[in-house]
Amino acid sequence: MAPYRNETDSNIRIEGPEIDLWEQAGLALAMALHELATNASKYGALSNENGIVTIHWHLDREALVLNWEERNGPPMITPTRSSFGTRLVKSLTPMEVGGEATLAFQKEGLRWTLRAPIPQH
Repeated sequence: MAPYRNETDSNIRIEGPEIDLWEQAGLALAMALHELATNASKYGALSNENGIVTIHWHLDREALVLNWEERNGPPMITPTRSSFGTRLVKSLTPMEVGGEATLAFQKEGLRWTLRAPIPQH
């Protein structure tokens, strides 16, 4: 997320406990976060001076719950067609980690939540 931070380091907030990602999760999450950040910089909260992206996660029982939330960006409009990026964060990433995801195009900003069971070794 470093390339997207503003000069005052106030537009991106990252919160969550340190966890060891399992093999499938590392690449899948990196791709999803890259896609979300790229789109936020073009169309969402990172495209203006007031926008804020918050990435936070926690462990819920034996699952990782990861949230991406945008606010103070341009008004969000639900796309009329499904792009590769939308399919990546809604379907491909959850499938890769054996979880589920929701993607909401809310007026105040995009919200993505991923819930992925943590493999037991």
